[in-house]
Amino acid sequence: MDYTEKISYLSCVPMEFHPVAQTLLTFITLIAGVSAIGWSIMAYPLKIAPKASLFFASANYLILFGLLLNLGRSHSPSYLHWFLADQCVLLGFVFMHQGMTRLFKLKNISRFGLYAWFSFAVLMLTQDPSSDSLVVQEVLFSLSAAINVFLLTRAIYQGMNKSFSRLAAIGMSIPSTCILLVFITRILLLAVVPEQTTAFYTLNTAEAVPILWAHTVLNLLLNIMMFACALARLISKIRRMSERDQLTDLYNRRAIRNKLDACHEQWSQERKVYSLILFDIDRFKSINDNYGHHVGDNALVFVASLLRKNVPLDALVSRYGGEEFLVLLPNYDAQACVEVANQLRAALPSEKLHPDTHALEITASFGCATIADTVSVDQLIVLADHAMYGVKAAGRNGVAMAKQPAPA
Repeated sequence: MDYTEKISYLSCVPMEFHPVAQTLLTFITLIAGVSAIGWSIMAYPLKIAPKASLFFASANYLILFGLLLNLGRSHSPSYLHWFLADQCVLLGFVFMHQGMTRLFKLKNISRFGLYAWFSFAVLMLTQDPSSDSLVVQEVLFSLSAAINVFLLTRAIYQGMNKSFSRLAAIGMSIPSTCILLVFITRILLLAVVPEQTTAFYTLNTAEAVPILWAHTVLNLLLNIMMFACALARLISKIRRMSERDQLTDLYNRRAIRNKLDACHEQWSQERKVYSLILFDIDRFKSINDNYGHHVGDNALVFVASLLRKNVPLDALVSRYGGEEFLVLLPNYDAQACVEVANQLRAALPSEKLHPDTHALEITASFGCATIADTVSVDQLIVLADHAMYGVKAAGRNGVAMAKQPAPA
């Protein structure tokens, strides 16, 4: 019996599920259902990454609905049980991608996946829902799925690389990459040997059991991966909150001290020089007294914003305490450190803070220090602090380099 005769024969007999195939389809449906409920709980009431969790929940609900429609298929294809079932599953992949971009707050939320899904849906809708067009329908389905799974994989990689490391990004991308390879293989098989691929769209047969096993494992892995990404994002957010000053979003005192210790370790082992700048906003108390503490807070945010614009890319900036800021400069010697401090000193009064009808010019006093033998991290900070207060004593709005202590 050739391929055409086999399809014609299948369209004339009733749909009877192979016991193992039916069990696996039920299990996949159960995974999608439980996952949808779980993501719904994460979206509300737990409110853990609510926007992303809502997309992930919707994705699983769509896949669940598509699978339920799939269970009602007969060998005579219909728009309800074939076209609509396929579109629900495909739209589920679109929602997964959109959820992942929101989870990691990726700047470019690509709509290409949605446009691809819509384009392929239109193409599939133009095909007659008959046994003769099943191969074409499945090729279009697989192409649409492959595009959105690729976009999902890219979003996972970008998000994990941004929040953690390249190694973590590669590891977390493996499940979706496997799914992508499955769809690419499916396209190749449908295009090259369509007579051997009836198992792809007749999921009731014994031939479909290996494919259903693969779908079961990959569906489970996909939801585990999404949960792992959500957990990783939550950990990243908690870590960021523990390292950042709440008002300015610069590193806090504890975080910059850890960075200083790491730089000092490199200095001790590899002799990689580093410098730091400690500076204090001039007459900050008078700003609070004359305009109120809310204007003082605005001044701190204003200075933090100017710092981000004017420090070198490899500099680490922190709010060290009160109106005091610390800039850590890895691989900068004394001369380069003073140059950066002068640039910052010039940049601060170049823009005005406008509380109400007033225009305030913000200036600061800068103390610089560069690591040297027999100088500890604490001593380096003290040296920069003394240099800064020397500037204040000399009239403020200036830069001074700390004098190195005499060798013991």
